[in-house]
Amino acid sequence: KNNGFSNDDIAKIAQSLECNETITNFVLHDDKINDIAAQHFAIMLRKNSTLEDLSLQNICRAAYALTSYNEMIKNQTDSFGDIGATVLAEALRFNTALTKLNLYYNAIGDRGAGEIAKALRFNKTLRELILEKNKIGSEGMQALLNTLSFHNNTLQKLKFDYNNIPPETINQIKAYLARNKSPMDNIANAR
Repeated sequence: KNNGFSNDDIAKIAQSLECNETITNFVLHDDKINDIAAQHFAIMLRKNSTLEDLSLQNICRAAYALTSYNEMIKNQTDSFGDIGATVLAEALRFNTALTKLNLYYNAIGDRGAGEIAKALRFNKTLRELILEKNKIGSEGMQALLNTLSFHNNTLQKLKFDYNNIPPETINQIKAYLARNKSPMDNIANAR
């Protein structure tokens, strides 16, 4: 937790993971990184063929050290957010090893979720996606569900608690998932 890594440190870590043939799980939690660091991870994901589980959690909270989630969302300027999600999504299109991606609490909104949805049209290895405690609304969730319903049958877990999904949209999501032939287990209710 909060290792104090700079973007340069992240670049070195990501570069060392590019050709790695043994590490399958990497977790970065409560660190102060931004979308530039996400670019380093994206480059790594395009080249790495062994990393199965990438977890970039609580990046925004650490970056701002704010007590209020709403305050963090209002004041984000140099965070992971939609830009970081977009950069990682582009790499996901080409990655064939990653099975779990955890982007918990990174101020990802509809735009970032939409880009992840586009990437999932091509990615056939990701099995679990954690997007809890971001700022995804109906539009972003609809993009994800459209992709899962028509283009991707490999994602098995989608967690999205604590996003900006209105209660009426949750019912639409449930109806969508009832028609979805994908093995969607562990769908969490948005709060």
